Amino acid sequence: MDKILKECISDLSEFASSQAVQINWEIACKASIDADQDMLSIALHNIIENAIKYSFQGQEVIIRLQVDDTDVKITVSNYGIGIPSSQLKDVFNLYWRGNIHYGRKVIVGSGIGLTVAKLIIEQHEGFIILISSPPKQSDEKQGYFSQDDINNGLNYTTEAIVTLPLRKEDTHE
Repeated sequence: MDKILKECISDLSEFASSQAVQINWEIACKASIDADQDMLSIALHNIIENAIKYSFQGQEVIIRLQVDDTDVKITVSNYGIGIPSSQLKDVFNLYWRGNIHYGRKVIVGSGIGLTVAKLIIEQHEGFIILISSPPKQSDEKQGYFSQDDINNGLNYTTEAIVTLPLRKEDTHE
């Protein structure tokens, strides 16, 4: 699992730089799962790429890999325009796109990346959840922040949390 994540980070590092976003990672352990490595790589690539796209310039995307007795948990966190709570239920719907404009930047995409990621993760007996927390000093403003808000650091914190089962012989059951 750690190898797949490191490859995704490497593949997306140039894109992150072009968006003025830094990728930081905490992958302190190795984890083995029964998986189609190529398909899982596509899912994680889509999730990390979205985190980069929806981050404000100068912010970071943080990727963490944690392992417990039965599962691997991958958390991808970013600070950006976020997802208003009223829209979280729609995020995995095919062709759904959130707020694609902020400031003068238009976020390019097709609305299929998270749908595909969720299907791949579920095929591996895992699940994904998204949590998006609005800034504490401001209301949600329908998911849009003025340039003043952005300059003052009023960023949503959004986390995609992927949980996958460890390879059976690696579990402590």
